[in-house]
Parts: sequence; C-alpha cells; structure tokens
Amino acid sequence: MRQPTPLLPWLLILLPATAMVVLVLVLSVQTGWRSAIDYLDIIAELVLLGILLKWVQTASVLKRQQRTYWVFLAGNACLVWLMSLKLVEEVSLYNELWFQIAESLFAIAGVVLLSMGIAAWSRDYQALIDDTEAKKNQYKQLSITDALTGLMNRTAYNQRIEQFVSDQQPYLLMLIDLDHFKQINDRYGHDAGDAALKQVGALLGSNSRNQEDCFRVGGEEFAIVLTQCSLSQAESIAERLRTAIETHAIRWQDAELSCTVSIGLCLSQTGESPQTTYRHADAALYEAKQNGRNRVVVSH
Repeated sequence: MRQPTPLLPWLLILLPATAMVVLVLVLSVQTGWRSAIDYLDIIAELVLLGILLKWVQTASVLKRQQRTYWVFLAGNACLVWLMSLKLVEEVSLYNELWFQIAESLFAIAGVVLLSMGIAAWSRDYQALIDDTEAKKNQYKQLSITDALTGLMNRTAYNQRIEQFVSDQQPYLLMLIDLDHFKQINDRYGHDAGDAALKQVGALLGSNSRNQEDCFRVGGEEFAIVLTQCSLSQAESIAERLRTAIETHAIRWQDAELSCTVSIGLCLSQTGESPQTTYRHADAALYEAKQNGRNRVVVSH
C-alpha cells in the first residue's frame, strides 16, 4: 500500500475541523454569543487540542503498520473535531440538535477508535520486540555455529570451557583430526574435502551424547567435550567414533572416499588452565598421528 504523504493526514483532520467551526460561527450570528466566557475552559481545551495535534505528528512512526496508523489517525481526528466544536461552544449560544449529536458521535468514535489504535499499536510493538529477539537469538546462534558442518565453532568451544572452569567442573576433552586430509583435497579438490568434513561432522554429532558438545575447532580438527564421564567410558566413546568414521564411505559425486581419524583424549585436572588441558589432548593426538594414525591415545 502506498505510504500517505506527510500533508495528507493534516488535511484530512484540519479541513473538516475548520469547515465545521466556520459553519457553526456563521450559524451563531442568528443565535448570538455568550456574554460570560470561561477562559479556563478555553485554555484547557486548547491544551488538549494541541496534544491531539501533536499525536498526529507522532503517529507517523506507525506508518509501517498501515491499518494501525489509519485507525489511530481516525480516532485522533474525531477527538480533534470534538475539541474544535467544544471551543466554538465556549463563545456561541448555538445548540441545535445536530450539533449535540455530532459532539456525542465524535466523542464515542474518537475514544473507541483511539483505543483500538493504541491496542493495535501495542500488539504491533510486541510483535516487533518478539521478532527482534528472535533475530537476535538467530544471529547469536549463527555466531557460534560452523557454517560448513553445522556443529558448534571455536567460539562456542571457548565459551563452554570457560563455563566449566567457572563452575570448577572437570571435563574430558577429545581432539579429533582427519588423517591424510590434505591428500583428499589434492586428489579430489576442495569441494570433496568440504564434503568429507561435513559427513565426518555429521557422524560425530549423531554419535555423540549431545551434539552441542561437539565442535569444529580448526580446519580438519574437531573437539568433543564430555562431562560426568570416566576416562574409560570416554575412551570407549572415542573408539566407537573412530570405528564409525573408518567404516563410513564418504560419498563425493560418483566416488566413495575412505577416511580415518586420530583422536587424543585428556581429562582436565583441578587448577589446570584450559590451555594446558588442550595442549595435553593435542599432544595425545600428535602421538596417535606418530604411531600410525587411525587410533585413540589417552594423555596420562
């Protein structure tokens, strides 16, 4: 729907108001004028009229919600017309039936429409808040998600480890690295390498106790963080993951690629920094690579 021009709302409100005031003033020539004028009432009505006209200007923020904008504007217009007639009534003795009916209708319609407009604006505003919050959560999730594999990324890993350290909760760190990944890239291309990373990431996520504890922390390196788990249990989980990847055929176009992983496992110690735990797990991973790859090594 086409946006209203800035002048249009003022014309729709002020022209009818001016026409009614002029008409009543002309008709008042026959009925006469009040001899005693209550200037306090006139000042109060002028202030209220000014507030209503200010609302017309303020209502421009609602233009994106066209229905809300026009309902609010219609209610405001009725009250402006009412106050215009009330001002004339302060100086005129004109009091025909249509004049009284018009005031009553403007009062009722103004209150009803303005209430509807405010209620609609409140709903629109709440919807905007909900939408903003949803987008905020979406952006936050994207900031901690690895775009290629869909697993948590290095930022999320650091946040999770910081939480464990803050809570003084021990954890088991499993570092997983694809064996001979460079050969896949060199032989089949980087798209094949990406396919291998995505499928290995999916295997790790589906075979982990909690996918949110599975992270891609580097190029072909993944990490899994385990809690409330013994070292022997963690070693069994690592072996299961290694076997699942070894027996899985990486599908790339018409080819099936074999892939294995080396895994280093380390249990965090009380008072030990996250960097130290990571370094021990990385040393165990390096040992697994040196001893022929496709194996699990536990840091002692």
